[in-house]
Amino acid sequence: MELNLQEHVDEIKNMPLQFARRGQKLSSSVPLVFLHGWGSDSRCWNPLLAYLEDEFECLLIDLPGFGLNEKSDAVDLDRLLELVEQSIPKKTHLIGWSLGGMIATQLVKCFPDRFLSLTTIASNAKFVVSEYWGNACDPTVYQNFLDGFRESPESTLKGFNLLQGRGDRHRKALKNHTVQNPCLINDDNVINWSAALHWLNQIDNRETLQNMNTPHLAIFGENDALVPSSVREQFIDSSMCSQNLLISDAGHAPHITQPERVAQALKDSFKQGHNPYQCDKKLVAQSFSHAAQSYEKVAHMQAEVASKLLKLRDDYRGDLCDLGCGTGFCMDLIRPQNTNIVGLDIASGMLEYCQNKYQDNPANLICADFENLPIKPNAFDGIVSSLSVQWSENLDQLFLQVKGCLKKDGWFLFSTLGPKTLYELKESWRETDSFVHVNQFVSQQAILQKLEATGFSIEMVQQGNEVLRYDTVFSLMRDLKDIGAHNVNAGKKKGLSTRRSFQCMANAYEIYRDAGSLPATYDVIYFYVRAS
Repeated sequence: MELNLQEHVDEIKNMPLQFARRGQKLSSSVPLVFLHGWGSDSRCWNPLLAYLEDEFECLLIDLPGFGLNEKSDAVDLDRLLELVEQSIPKKTHLIGWSLGGMIATQLVKCFPDRFLSLTTIASNAKFVVSEYWGNACDPTVYQNFLDGFRESPESTLKGFNLLQGRGDRHRKALKNHTVQNPCLINDDNVINWSAALHWLNQIDNRETLQNMNTPHLAIFGENDALVPSSVREQFIDSSMCSQNLLISDAGHAPHITQPERVAQALKDSFKQGHNPYQCDKKLVAQSFSHAAQSYEKVAHMQAEVASKLLKLRDDYRGDLCDLGCGTGFCMDLIRPQNTNIVGLDIASGMLEYCQNKYQDNPANLICADFENLPIKPNAFDGIVSSLSVQWSENLDQLFLQVKGCLKKDGWFLFSTLGPKTLYELKESWRETDSFVHVNQFVSQQAILQKLEATGFSIEMVQQGNEVLRYDTVFSLMRDLKDIGAHNVNAGKKKGLSTRRSFQCMANAYEIYRDAGSLPATYDVIYFYVRAS
């Protein structure tokens, strides 16, 4: 069906789109802007808003031909983007579902300074199969849908609503929502509905997502019949999102069928955007890559912790993964009894060093972020991780992905750093300035709560201190540099610390000197859990 919008575009009024406002306008929060998908309107957000409106001001924009803008003039895509931009505050978080997510991505491309973050829900980079993009709708199916809508709009919409609920364990909630909030086709909106269908094929966000600097959370439904969950793997492989979440037992509308889960993911994502302790993952990878050659010469405590961790189990048979493997401390100890272990790390330099050690018997190594694991579900009998989890920006996301990678009754053995780690250095810097110089570490109790909430059963937890000693604070700082533990927090001081401030910190550290040396305390926590 060919669609000519020009005759309608000439009559466009210079009025912003109408939108609904919900929630609390708080000085401490940034407004949220929502864009719905095709065949729906802004009422689709009602289940999600029940978990957000107490904390955020929410602006719900209806696309032309839908909801409040049902009788609006037809527009082309560029004009739509301008109208949305005119309708919203200067700084917002942007959330889009399905087609709305694709349009939201275009908005970030055109007006990047207007948005603090982007969240797409059940949204593809390219809706229809194209060259180099196979996880999408078959072109023939798409064309049949266009033809069906032209011949029988109402029956096509009914079939589309059923398709959205396919594979969703809570599809009854979606059905009830659709019945209670019907979105009807009539003579006033059919042109706009047709235009929106053509946008699905017109929009190509692949390059935009790969080059985007705006934080992007991509949420997918495990059983989505319209945007297959395999799209998530393409997003990860092509670096198209900074965070991703796969919601189990969900179809194409997880914000309706599992709104609490989506709301929590949004809140966690927003917090990261304003967290002074947020780490730049690229800088973390670069820092550890640069330190690869010197790492094993100075990382004696890290080697000792890896050894203690692995003593918590006797059996290391089966399909295993070393998460955040670094130069291979854990792999060195496991490979003599089982070479069927995958090493994964974000730092390519670490992996290169690790592989050089195993030239006679090459290791299976993957360079990836462990919050965006490119691993198939149920791949491993067990996962080990020594002193890497503390680099996670989202433990809920990490633990969820780890659990998804484990087979039934699979085990997860890991060590991490607790809040008292390097407290001497942290307190000494606090005497000097208000910037962030030392990472923030999560408490044992908080980690346990997140593990249990994810569905892990706790087998064992241990906590203890590893204390290194130095003649001077400068020796400590040199060791931190040699193992790659640079300060890459968002709240760090821009530029180098001055000699005066560094000396001030060193003077403050002297109060901890004991028996002629300065202690550096590492608060190490060991966890042994199972996927229940």
